[in-house]
Amino acid sequence: MDASPFKSSSPEMLAEIIRQAEVRLTAQLTTGIAADQRAMTFAGLLLAAAVVLFGAALATTLPSLRLGLILSIGAGLTAAASMAIWSAQPSDWDYVGNAPSQWLQDVAAGKSLHEAMAETASWYDEMIAGNELVIASAAATMRRAVFIAVLTTALGTIAAATLALLNR
Repeated sequence: MDASPFKSSSPEMLAEIIRQAEVRLTAQLTTGIAADQRAMTFAGLLLAAAVVLFGAALATTLPSLRLGLILSIGAGLTAAASMAIWSAQPSDWDYVGNAPSQWLQDVAAGKSLHEAMAETASWYDEMIAGNELVIASAAATMRRAVFIAVLTTALGTIAAATLALLNR
């Protein structure tokens, strides 16, 4: 890691840089946990609706066109739920802080606290960037899940209304 951009900082500024980086990493973790909870709740709702639809399909004596509609909506909601679950999968996440053993090389090399803190600032900068990529990827997958759920519901509603009008 290249600590040179931070080495020229005053000790006070470097301490503030690290403090703000730690705040940012903590905020990213909070955001990630909230996004995962939101995704799993959404998936649970979609799967509950899909189970109801699949159960209705199994118990129905409706003509095959309506049965196909019910199964298609259930499949679309299941696909959206799968994407929501995928967005909440465990990921390569960087956390604030480090293990005491990570300081051993610095101690052995006789690095100053300022130099070690500059390296920490650089390391935190890389961690923040990596976490942003993880957050963006999960968010994109979740947006696709919501799109599929909304599209499935809209198309299912249109198809059901059309069938109802045709069978008057």
